Amino acid sequence: MAHLTRDKAELFSTVFEGICYGFSLLMFVITLWVLLRDCSPKQINKPIVVIACLLFILSTIHLAIDIDRLNLGFFVYRDTYPGGSIEWFANPALPLWIVKISVYSLQTALGDGVVIYRCYQVWRSIWIAAFLSLLWIFVAVTAAGSIYTASRAPADPTNHFAGILPDWITTFIVSTWTCNLTATLLLAFKLWRVTRATRHHRIGPPNPLSSLLILVIDAGALYSTALMIVLIFYVLHLDAAFLVLNAMVPIISISFHMIFLRIGLQSRLGSVDKQQGTVRTENDTRYSIAVTVTTESISDRPLSGSTLQGGL
Repeated sequence: MAHLTRDKAELFSTVFEGICYGFSLLMFVITLWVLLRDCSPKQINKPIVVIACLLFILSTIHLAIDIDRLNLGFFVYRDTYPGGSIEWFANPALPLWIVKISVYSLQTALGDGVVIYRCYQVWRSIWIAAFLSLLWIFVAVTAAGSIYTASRAPADPTNHFAGILPDWITTFIVSTWTCNLTATLLLAFKLWRVTRATRHHRIGPPNPLSSLLILVIDAGALYSTALMIVLIFYVLHLDAAFLVLNAMVPIISISFHMIFLRIGLQSRLGSVDKQQGTVRTENDTRYSIAVTVTTESISDRPLSGSTLQGGL
């Protein structure tokens, strides 16, 4: 594609980020509505609500910083900053740019941390947790290195990829892509094993883990694909990298809101099923006795070793 000056790249990337933020905002509102509607304080999944709010807050801060940067670059410092808007946007040592990449690093670390924690909950393996934690620490180190290098990097309006800062950013993107993809694949593999092991012993509606497995794969694929696109563009020194990089923050939020929304819907459907089952058994004593006898006969059957190993 044709060479983009830094000011045009900032403008187009912020517009694209705003579009993605709109979808993220919609997903956030729907997620909170599902998680909080008609729920008592004890029924609310507080960790998911807190994480969803943090992801939304960080996305909002990131977009607000980019909008403020457009205002400063195009209107405030256009005629007063040496080199004009292009030089101002090309300076990575500006405080707002440092805050911006810090917010992106926090969003990435939070998202990767959530995936790692969920992976540990499913596997219950200290070795997997230790391995993924090492990957997460490497992500944090490369993020800190990128922030520190940016604070001391000189401005170069003619080459967006000059100096050692792009090397740090490339390493950071590779590390977070590796961490997220590894954790997502481990989580999806475990869910697949559980679904496969329990499908022959399940009576009633389809296993909800099947739909959750598909959603985990879809959300992980969305995030990993976006990161891979940024990485390819950045390694090839294409200006399109900046168009996608700003949108990564709301894309992270969208990926996790997809999963949170599914968890909330499944919890609500499970609660409704329990209430309906209680009403039916209370209104029909003979049906209740039949259900009890059937349940006892099923529970007396020995389960295979694969089923026991696959349990959560």
